[in-house]
Amino acid sequence: MFDFFQSKRPQDAAAAHSLEQKFARLKADSADLAELHAVLDGNAGVGLWDAVIHEGDPLHAQSRWTWSAEFRRLVGFKSETEFPNVVGSWADRLHPEDAASTFEAFGALLSDTTGRTGYDVTYRLKMRDGAYRWFRATGGCLRDAAGKPLRACGSLTDVHEQADMAERMRILSHHAGVGLWDAVLHNGDAMHPQSRWTWSPEFRHLLGFESEAEFPDVVRSWSDRLHPDDVGPTFAAFGALLTDRSGRTGYDVTYRCKVRNGSYRWFRATGGCLRDRAGNPLRACGSLINVDAVMRAEETQRRLENDKVEILSRVGQALAGIESDIDSVIDAAQAASGQAGQTREAAATGQDQILHLATTLEQMASATDQIRGLVNSIQQIAQQTNLLALNAAIEAARAGEHGAGFNVVASEVRTLSTRTHSTSNEITGRIDASGTVMSSASAQGQGVVAAFEDIGRMIDTSVQAVGVIQEKVRSQRARLGDIHALLASLS
Repeated sequence: MFDFFQSKRPQDAAAAHSLEQKFARLKADSADLAELHAVLDGNAGVGLWDAVIHEGDPLHAQSRWTWSAEFRRLVGFKSETEFPNVVGSWADRLHPEDAASTFEAFGALLSDTTGRTGYDVTYRLKMRDGAYRWFRATGGCLRDAAGKPLRACGSLTDVHEQADMAERMRILSHHAGVGLWDAVLHNGDAMHPQSRWTWSPEFRHLLGFESEAEFPDVVRSWSDRLHPDDVGPTFAAFGALLTDRSGRTGYDVTYRCKVRNGSYRWFRATGGCLRDRAGNPLRACGSLINVDAVMRAEETQRRLENDKVEILSRVGQALAGIESDIDSVIDAAQAASGQAGQTREAAATGQDQILHLATTLEQMASATDQIRGLVNSIQQIAQQTNLLALNAAIEAARAGEHGAGFNVVASEVRTLSTRTHSTSNEITGRIDASGTVMSSASAQGQGVVAAFEDIGRMIDTSVQAVGVIQEKVRSQRARLGDIHALLASLS
C-alpha cells in the first residue's frame, strides 16, 4: 500500500514504516469505534444523533442530521421512513415547554468558540403514540481552527422514570401536605455538627415557616420544637433505625411539634436509612405529614369513651338505687297489703261487736218496755189502794171511836199508796231516759256499722290498689333489668 514511499534512503524507509503503523492503528481504532457505535446503536438504550453543520447553522437546509436506529426506537419508531434524518423529526416533537430551553442549550454549545460549554439537557419528546416521555441528551462539538462549529453529535437516553420520580419529589416537596427531610450522617452520628440536615419547603410549611432563614437546615430547627413528652420516644425510635445494621428496623413515629404560632400539632414521621456494606448508617431520609386532626379526634374519642364509661357507671349506680327503692316499695306495698288485711279483719270484728251491742240494746229496750208495763201495773194498784184507803177512812169516820184504829191504818195505806205512785213515776221517768239513751246508742251503733262497712270497702279498694302498684313496680323492676343488660352491652 505504501510502495511509493519506499526509498533507498534508510530514513525514508523508517518514516514510511512509522506512517504505515499509525495508519494501521487508526484503521483498528476506526473499526473499534464502528463496533462501539453498532453496539450503542442496537443496545443499551442509548440513541445516537449526529449533525454535520453547514456554515455553523444547525437548522440550515444543507446541514445533515442523522438519527441512529436506537434513537428512533426510543421515540417509538422503527424506520427512517417513519422518522427521517432531518432536524424537524426531532425538533417538532419537543414539548412546547421544553423547546426554548433545549434550543438555548444547543445554541450555547455551538456559540462557545472555546469549546468549554457542553450540552447536557433534559426534555420531553412526543412519542409515536402521542404521549410525552422524558429524555436526557448530551453531546459535544467539533470545530475548525477558528472555533467555528463543524459537527455536533451525542447521545439520547430515556430518563422518564427518574424525571417522573424527581417531579413527584418536587411536588411532594412543595405541595400535597408531605414534608421531606434528609440527613447526611457524619460517622453515623445524626447530631454531629458536620451532619447535614435538609428540610423541604413543604416540611417548613407544615410547621408554619416559609423560608430557610426562618427554619434553617440544621437538626435543632426540628429537635428543639419537639414536645417535651415526645422527645424521648422520638429519639429512641430514630436511634433504633440507625443502630440496626440489618436494616430491618424502620422509622415510624408520631409526635407533637411546636409550630410557628407556639401551639403544638401532631405529626407522623416515617423514614429509612442508607448504609455502607458494613451496615454503618450513611444517610437517613423520610417524610412528615400532619395527623393533628386524626390524633385529636382519637383523643376526643378516648375522652368520650371514658366519659361514657363514667356515665354508664353513674347510671348503673342510679339504677341500683332505683332498684333498691323499688324493692323497698314492693316490700312496703306487701306490708301495707298485710296491714290492710289485718285492719279489714279488725273492722269486721268491730262491726260484729257493734252488731252484738245493737242486739243487746234491743234486748234491753224490750226488757225496759216490760218493766214499764210492770210499773204501770204498780201505779194502777197504788191508785186502787189509795181509793180503798180513802173509803176506809170514810167508813172509820162513820164508826166513830170504834173506827179510830182503822182510820190510822187507812191513813198509812194512803201514805204508802202515794209513795208507791211517786216512786213508780220516778221509775217511769228513768226508764224513759234509759230508753232515749238506748235508742240513741242503737242509732249510733247502726251508723258505726255503716262506717265499718265503708271502711271495709275502702280497705278492699286499697288492697286492690296496692296489688296494682305491686304489679306495676314489678314490671318496672323487670325493665330496669333490661336497661342493665343494655348498659352492659354498651360498656
